[in-house]
Amino acid sequence: DIDDVVDEIRAFPGRRLFFVDDNLAASRPYLRQLVARLRPLGLSWFCQVTADIGEDEELLRDMAEAGCMTVVIGFESLNPESLKETHKLQKAERYESVVAKIHALGMHCTGSFIVGFDADTLEAFDHILAFVRKTNLWFVLLSVLTAAPGTALRERMQKEGRLLDVANEYLTGMVPNMQYRNMSAVELFDRHLRRRPGHHPETA
Repeated sequence: DIDDVVDEIRAFPGRRLFFVDDNLAASRPYLRQLVARLRPLGLSWFCQVTADIGEDEELLRDMAEAGCMTVVIGFESLNPESLKETHKLQKAERYESVVAKIHALGMHCTGSFIVGFDADTLEAFDHILAFVRKTNLWFVLLSVLTAAPGTALRERMQKEGRLLDVANEYLTGMVPNMQYRNMSAVELFDRHLRRRPGHHPETA
């Protein structure tokens, strides 16, 4: 209930908040009400949303005016075929426009990407790097696709004999635990490390 959320925020001594909901905009009517209640509180806040938030420029503007500083978007992939594996309906060709709209309102955009889908090659890293430079993404979360326990992907990898023997505590988004279609697990791991923030491949 929004009243409960606002009451908890008012009781919180800090002025910077992160809403851990995977998609705070899953219910647009709810988010509109929440944003209206947040506006007079003078907060700086962060949230996670999906790429289709770019279709609602009015809501984006209201979020910015209510103190939203950063939105985290799970772009997942720039490859349309890989996006089909995520079962998301978002379109990669709209990503640049989404980031531009967010930046135009004075908010930061953090992009989250995954490499290792069946349609991916190692060139996916280069495409992501080019996209980040072109759109001036503020921060990037880059992970390798891993088959986590209890997921449909894990079940499929087991059936296809593609699951590697990796302890669950290492499944942090960095350590591959499956056999990939267009690259080896070692190649994926190595390229992922070389594309991490702070590394400059042109000087390597």
